[in-house]
Amino acid sequence: MGREHTRVGSVVEDGICREDSIREGVVDAIADQFKDFYTDHLPFFVVLTGLKDGDLSTLRIEVGEPARDKFFEYIEQIAKKNGSGYLVGRSVTWADLLIVDYMFTLESKAPGYLDGFPTMKKVKKSVENTPKLKEYLAKRPNNAF
Repeated sequence: MGREHTRVGSVVEDGICREDSIREGVVDAIADQFKDFYTDHLPFFVVLTGLKDGDLSTLRIEVGEPARDKFFEYIEQIAKKNGSGYLVGRSVTWADLLIVDYMFTLESKAPGYLDGFPTMKKVKKSVENTPKLKEYLAKRPNNAF
């Protein structure tokens, strides 16, 4: 996903694993799971968003929903376990932004598509209510993506 790890040796310092490094690893793992989901979900997504022609109903049933359910059931459990309104820790991470951005597009193109994942909808709301992001979203033009 284009991450650069610039802090070589940050995972273990003096033989003790730092909590921040563990969180970073969990965030990276979540993003890797998202990458796998995105790859599986893409054939449906490109038709849903009008980037390609195709049988949307068939793709939704055969591709979109199975990929969605596999990823969002997994990520829903992570969000529930964390319990803070975010995926990891008590503040927004780049994985929250990555997934919430995709959720925004899915919900704008297919209302109700994510209704079975209430905890992730809470994460989305928490992220969107982050003060600077909330300010940006209020001013952002309404684009296709």
